[in-house]
Amino acid sequence: MSELIGAGVIADIAPPAERGGFIGTFSGVRQFAMVAGPVLGGLIGGLLGFRAIFWLLVILGGFVTIIILFFLPETLRRIAGNGSVRLTGILHQPLYEQIWRRTSKSSGSQHASPPTDITTGSRAQITWRDFLAPFLFLLEKDVACTLYFGAVIYTVWSMLTTSTNFLFIKYFGLNTLQTGLCFIPNGVGCIIGSTIAGRQLDSDFRAAEDSYRYQCSLPQSHALPKQELPRDFPLERARLAQLASMVSMFVFAVLVYGFSLHPGATLALPLIAQFVVGYSSTAVLNLNNTLTVDLYPGKGASATAVNNLARCLMGAVGVSLTDVALTKVRPHILFLIIACVTVASVPAVVAEWKFGMKWRAQRMDRWKRQAEREEEKRKGGV
Repeated sequence: MSELIGAGVIADIAPPAERGGFIGTFSGVRQFAMVAGPVLGGLIGGLLGFRAIFWLLVILGGFVTIIILFFLPETLRRIAGNGSVRLTGILHQPLYEQIWRRTSKSSGSQHASPPTDITTGSRAQITWRDFLAPFLFLLEKDVACTLYFGAVIYTVWSMLTTSTNFLFIKYFGLNTLQTGLCFIPNGVGCIIGSTIAGRQLDSDFRAAEDSYRYQCSLPQSHALPKQELPRDFPLERARLAQLASMVSMFVFAVLVYGFSLHPGATLALPLIAQFVVGYSSTAVLNLNNTLTVDLYPGKGASATAVNNLARCLMGAVGVSLTDVALTKVRPHILFLIIACVTVASVPAVVAEWKFGMKWRAQRMDRWKRQAEREEEKRKGGV
């Protein structure tokens, strides 16, 4: 849930030219946490017992919830605008601001904020249509291609990470604590990959903006819309510019990891491979997240929810098959197959690169016609 909130906030506050860096940092912290979990779990479980792990999760989860409730305001643009609208009510205002206002009123402070609040009206009723609407994203060709490839990368990363415990104990004779520490290179790779890829995404987008202005004979001072980009703007190619190099690096590292695990092998090579896998996979997932949010302006949380659903469903299947597969075949065979599956999924993003702008334009036209019909109905009902 916190991931959906974070993605939604980033989509609301960050324009496309800066969104890659925000999502990169956000994704890197999340991926590192997923990898660091086994390390901390091994340490805490070994010292205090497995129940202490769950108590720690309760404490950390409660702390994060309190931080969100106290300091995170409403950012949804149809409610908060561009941030200039001062909101009221427990649903939109952070608790610290409500407490400060009540304290100011009770003390009669002359420095309290002037009454410029803008109420948001009655709360819209949530219907089944609202609940099912995000699933309709999967019917869009460009979104489906993007989600499918991202889910494949995430599944391969999850399978490789899951295999660490079984394979490192088997081939290197490590104990639980030592195996947990072996997750660190993967986590460090995730942080570095997300940070660098996020900055590169912003740089690629700015280059695409400059090229678009030149082709359209627009002055360099011309600013593109911060939410819905022009239909002929090459958004997909701007976001996917890094993909070829990152996927090549990812596939090569997966192969190296598989072939480095055998009796008498050195531990350094699979750890280096895990670092590269963490780096490249997070870079791919970062641009995948950013493009998914870009394709549905104003619906970043819903787009991220569908993205996570696709990844987690495919990832769960892959992880459940990992231990079974490793009892049947050697690691190099399994990860060779996985690398081939990754390569076989590349045509999905090639289609997005080639046809994505046309698919996005068609969707924008459909949204426009739908909005016009709804406006006509509204006027007819008056």
